[in-house]
Amino acid sequence: MNGRAEIHHLRRDVTGGRSRPPVSGAMDGLVSSFALIAGAASGAAGL
Repeated sequence: MNGRAEIHHLRRDVTGGRSRPPVSGAMDGLVSSFALIAGAASGAAGL
């Protein structure tokens, strides 16, 4: 033994697991929708 304490994680997956892809996909959809609406609004306003 080298005197270092071992680190144990209490959670099964620290990086997010199965919930990360749906959350990322939802955020991508919101950003895309906002960009589309902002572009259409600026085009209609003649900017």
